[in-house]
Amino acid sequence: MNEEERALWEGRWKDRVELKLPPAAWLVAQEDRLPKACPPISGRALDWAGGDGRHALWLAELGWQVTLADIAPTALSAARERAEVRGLCIETVPIDLSCSSPPGGPWDLILCFHYLDRGIARCALELLTPGGLLIWVHQTRRNLERHDRPPEHFLLEEGELARLLPPLEVVHLEEGWGEEGRHEARAIARAPIPDSSV
Repeated sequence: MNEEERALWEGRWKDRVELKLPPAAWLVAQEDRLPKACPPISGRALDWAGGDGRHALWLAELGWQVTLADIAPTALSAARERAEVRGLCIETVPIDLSCSSPPGGPWDLILCFHYLDRGIARCALELLTPGGLLIWVHQTRRNLERHDRPPEHFLLEEGELARLLPPLEVVHLEEGWGEEGRHEARAIARAPIPDSSV
């Protein structure tokens, strides 16, 4: 991402942080599918390009140890402030994920909402613990029927997400209009667990 694109993205977050959106309803509905960690050790989660932390904070409230990675300083600052107000602890990492490797794992959960990186499943394979989950939600081209953003080159083709998930095991996959009015592909995929009998 060049400096002009970074400035544009930062400007968008300056306009958005006051919205204080709750976590996506679809994600909240998946709570029972999240890995269960054994207390007192909490699971480790990476919110990949997680913006102002609306999902990172929700995970932290569930007891996850969360790292939020994003390029926008304004978004990360807002996430830290909200975490402090709510008595939560999250780590924030300023990073351009389009040209830098994500924070190293191992992670029990990687969450990626509305950030297009077609190589994320292959990367997640290296970063996830055995049996760890990738939750990936992104808009498809059909979203342009109702919205002019994101533009076409930042959208998935309909049906494309299924082809991008291997070598992870697909746990759940769907496409459709969501409660927030976007047409999205939504997937939960699991890192393989080595066969102990070999």
